[in-house]
Order: sequence, then C-alpha cells, then structure tokens
Amino acid sequence: MAFCMQEIARRTGAGIRILEAGMGTGHFTRWLAEAAAPGTEIYAFDCSWPILHTAQANLQGLTAVNLFRANARGRLPFLDASFDILFLRLVPLGPHGMSNVTRGYQILKPGGWYFEAGWDREQFEDTWTAWAMKHGFKQAEQHTWQYPRLVSDKEEQAWQIEQAAWPVDHKKMPSRNTDNVRMTIENLLIAQKPLNHPPQKGTPYDPT
Repeated sequence: MAFCMQEIARRTGAGIRILEAGMGTGHFTRWLAEAAAPGTEIYAFDCSWPILHTAQANLQGLTAVNLFRANARGRLPFLDASFDILFLRLVPLGPHGMSNVTRGYQILKPGGWYFEAGWDREQFEDTWTAWAMKHGFKQAEQHTWQYPRLVSDKEEQAWQIEQAAWPVDHKKMPSRNTDNVRMTIENLLIAQKPLNHPPQKGTPYDPT
C-alpha cells in the first residue's frame, strides 16, 4: 500500500479533493492525510455508525479530513464529477449490477484519478485495465504484488465457513500454513478519466 499512497500523494495539492469510499477505522485515511500535499481536502465515509465513531476518534486533529456516513451502494451526498481522486479498497461501490469502475468514473471530475486496491480484483471478460478503458478511462495500469499476512482466528473461521458453503478451485485461493500465515495477492488499479470524457457504457446511475 505504500506504493499506492505514493502514487496518490504525487497527484495532490491545494484544492484537490480526495474521496475514500469505505474508510473503516481510518487507518488509510490518516495515511492519505499525512502523505498528501498541503491544501488537499480528504472526504471519507463508511456505512456503520460505530465504525464512523471509531474513525472520528482515530483522526482527531486532522482538519483536512471530512468524515460522513453513507452507504456505498446507495445515494451519496454529493453531485457526480465532484472529486479529483477516488480511493477504495475492499468495498463495492454503486448499486448492485454496476462495477466499481463504472461508478468511479461518474464520481470523478474530468482528468480525475481512480485508485482501487484489494486482495481480489473485479472479474470481467477483459483484463482489469482493458475494462477500465472500455468504460471511458483514457489510461489504466494494474500492479500486483504478493506478501505473507497473518490471518486472525476469526478470519480463518469465516474462510472455512465460506469454503464449505461455496466450493471453489483451491488453486486460486491464497496458500496457507499451520501458523495461520497466508500468502496474499494484492492488486492495485490506477486509471485516469479523460479531460474531454466520452459517454460511458454500463448501467445508468439514478440516485433518487
């Protein structure tokens, strides 16, 4: 994630507005605030009141950070094309049936930057970058890296329940050992919306 934060930070500056979707307890929000150039405005939201209160406590004193509660699947309290940078990780964005890439395109200003990080990338008929460019972005790049991650007992139990309910090809699952260490594959998509943006494909978004 250090690479992701560096790439976001070099695109920040006075008046630049960042939206973080699904900020959780605010760990990456603080990282964004510390890495961004002075004058950058950061807006972050989550759907849970307890999580929002935790994030507020963790982000006290950061005047450039604005937190609010919203459902990433529902109506958001701003107009489309309102942000210069969108950052999301491990959260679905937009109504059911719409991809994160499609909804992200709507949220961004012309020339804005889309950053999506996560363990599992969205699955399309094309590569992640080709999908982004087919849906309006003028350029896109994907970065992938692998690292060992300690898995909690609660996460391990949830993983076992999921595998029992939804059998999958285990060759595609992260490898694990008896010490609950899992080799994790992380993906990052970076894409830019063109200044003169064309009509996008996909399901229209109606916030009403």
